[in-house]
Amino acid sequence: MSATTFTNNDNLGAASSKETTSQSNYLFQQLGEGYHATVYLSIAKQTADRILTDHAAGPASRDNRAKTLAKLRENTQALKICRDRLVRGEQMNTIHNEASILGALSKHPHPNVVRLIEADDAGSKKVWYTMPLSSTSTLQQVLNTPWTTGTYKPPAAFGWHICLQMAKAFLYLHHGVLEDGTTVPDWPLVAHRDPVDRNSLFMPWTKDAGGDKCEYPTLIIADFDRAQQLLPAGHPQAGRYEILQAQRKDLDALSFTAECVARRIDEEALMRWSTALANVSQPEAGAIRNEHAFNMLNRFVKAAEKRRETLYQPLPSEFRALFGRSEVTDEELETAFPILK
Repeated sequence: MSATTFTNNDNLGAASSKETTSQSNYLFQQLGEGYHATVYLSIAKQTADRILTDHAAGPASRDNRAKTLAKLRENTQALKICRDRLVRGEQMNTIHNEASILGALSKHPHPNVVRLIEADDAGSKKVWYTMPLSSTSTLQQVLNTPWTTGTYKPPAAFGWHICLQMAKAFLYLHHGVLEDGTTVPDWPLVAHRDPVDRNSLFMPWTKDAGGDKCEYPTLIIADFDRAQQLLPAGHPQAGRYEILQAQRKDLDALSFTAECVARRIDEEALMRWSTALANVSQPEAGAIRNEHAFNMLNRFVKAAEKRRETLYQPLPSEFRALFGRSEVTDEELETAFPILK
């Protein structure tokens, strides 16, 4: 398995993006593919080379090899790259737009929004970026899994958890509210514009170090290729009111998710919140922000936090299996790094 990334994306016409000579990442298995981009499991080349240098300096033993394989796995990440057929066209702007917005958000990261690790810094347009490796299931897949009775049925608190974390993501994107409740001054308005369930991921499930209590997996909003960010005053492409209207439509996705979850966990209170979120008014002309939406999200977050705490039960082990993560195999690592054979 070879390693490639995209050190001179202005010359991508001469070779595919994956085959272009790279100094940045080792690519392994493909994790997913959409219209605009492909996602691979990867390891940053600088990190992998450092680990392999340490390996070479150590003893030629099974224990040293096992430790090296473990360190490499610990440092895997997801790499999203513009598909080859789009690199010369306008659609390449989607990855550039996504990486640029995530770069701006990285100054004040939030646990419920995908985090940018590194982005292509060569050429006039970004064509790839890396992010933490999420679990193997999207929200769409979780919702399509039968929430049956018995040991496989997740607790009602988990349904509230999903909606709570999506609401926190929108409070952050729309209003700059961080996880600790503080607000970032002069926050740039952001609208996701495509927060459907297939674009919502989960971080891998882990058990906390304190004992048997099960921590629910963290939901993250990803795929910002259609997102908009408020541009400087006078810019012709994105005015404040346009962004506010797009933010209002983001709430329709939260309302829809709340409705889907409410039906699965039989929670009338969550169904009422779904209706309330769907009825948030449009922003007023000339508004700095949509106050009605801001207040509604804040009230919903408080209500959802209380319901999650009241109804809390651990996730059944059968349901936790949905939140594993992709792993690079020994064979893949040995092929990429012959020193490990």
